[in-house]
This record gives sequence, structure tokens and C-alpha cells, in this order.
Amino acid sequence: MLEDELADHGAIIVGPAASLAHGMQLAAAGQFDMAVIDWNLDGESSEPLARALQERGMPFVISTGYGMVPPEFADTAIMAKPYDPLELVTRSYYCCYCSYSSSSVVRRQCEPFETE
Repeated sequence: MLEDELADHGAIIVGPAASLAHGMQLAAAGQFDMAVIDWNLDGESSEPLARALQERGMPFVISTGYGMVPPEFADTAIMAKPYDPLELVTRSYYCCYCSYSSSSVVRRQCEPFETE
């Protein structure tokens, strides 16, 4: 499971949000360092959630089985389903250690953490 893989590598899990409404509540509270969002939450597009996170400068990774997301998220890390859980862990790590300047991501060089 996604949450287990991230927790096994040191993440403290907030959520998960099974609906857009719950995701929006979590985003408004802002009690996390980064998010992994599924582009389809219970049949609803997560575009409003992604936009809210982007506006708040919160880093996130998009997980999708649809392949494409709107151009405004072109600089966002996108994981196509099915994905390798360790790749998601690595992308989440890099996402957490990015610096945000307004809505643009300014990437720093980071050493990957151990995945063994």
C-alpha cells in the first residue's frame, strides 16, 4: 500500500483523503510537508486540490492512470499508474526538499535517501 511504503521510509502519514472534499479540508489545514494526490478521487478530478496546494506553495506529486494533466501542472512530478512504489518514495523525497518561489519550483541538489 502507498501509505505503508512511505511510512516505511520515514513519512508520517496524514490522511489519506478518499474524496475531494476531504482532500480540500486537509489542504486548508496545511498540517503536512508534501502531498501525493490521486488525480481521480472517488470519481472527481483532483484539479481543484492541486490548484489549492499550488496556490499555498505546498509541494505535491500527482498519481494518475489518465496520463495527462492540465498544462498548469506541467512542472509537477507526475506518477503514471501503475508505478514502482520506490520511485514514488524517491519522487516524494525530492518533492519535500524543493524550495518554492511563488508558484515556480526551484530545485536544489539533494542526495537520495536509502531505499533498502
